[in-house]
Amino acid sequence: MRCACAAPAGLGLREQDTALPYGCRCHAVVKRAPDHPGLFVQRHYRRNRKMSQIHVFDTYARSASGKIMHFDVVLPENDPAKALQYARDWLRSIGEEDAVVNAENCAYCHSEPDAPHEMQKDIEKQGYSIFKLEGCPR
Repeated sequence: MRCACAAPAGLGLREQDTALPYGCRCHAVVKRAPDHPGLFVQRHYRRNRKMSQIHVFDTYARSASGKIMHFDVVLPENDPAKALQYARDWLRSIGEEDAVVNAENCAYCHSEPDAPHEMQKDIEKQGYSIFKLEGCPR
């Protein structure tokens, strides 16, 4: 299947090459077009970028100073144990290693068909994403 952002005909480009479009969601290798030094092209490889579903875990943590932090842990799979572990990892990463979060305070909330782009990037990079709601550092 070719990308929807196809190159204009007659540029001497191969079937799998297309003109460099704005906002294409394909993984691409950019190179110069043959016989057209000012035109850059990219070879497209479809990414498996869309996740089938994301799962949201509503989470509350209490810091050592007593402050309540409310955030969502977003995962590509519905796994409460992973959600709890990722919540603890994130709390450690923001300097709240003494914060208390347990299974009762990290509960499955709902699933969504897709995640915003920034969340997708976080999930691909670290396996989870955090959506800050109340009392979390900026």
